[in-house]
Amino acid sequence: MEHKYSYKLAKEKLFIDSLIIGKKEEAIRIYNEIIEEASMCTYDSFKIAIHHIIFSIDVALKEINKTYSLNYQYDLNYLLDEIDKVDSIEKINELINSIINEIGNQISSKKSLKQPFIPVGQITAPC
Repeated sequence: MEHKYSYKLAKEKLFIDSLIIGKKEEAIRIYNEIIEEASMCTYDSFKIAIHHIIFSIDVALKEINKTYSLNYQYDLNYLLDEIDKVDSIEKINELINSIINEIGNQISSKKSLKQPFIPVGQITAPC
């Protein structure tokens, strides 16, 4: 039996926030929850949920580029076209998971390049 799908804005916010701070495992978990709920509905509802996730990724990437001074290049229309060509949930999951992992890796790389914070009292001059 197919259910009427209702996109959860609270989960979308958690998904976006997880992407922005680089918690890729959490973002994947939330994505999987959204997909699991949407997969119990009509095909059209499922596709709408997938497109909604793509737009959420777009929102997150704009914020990530600004916050981390990254120039992460992506083409929203290309991504939507690629999703529409995919013929199985597994392939959609692979594509979205690879995007989430790539975003998380970019953020991790950027964070690791930053100098660690050293409290003023712990700074010593070389002898």
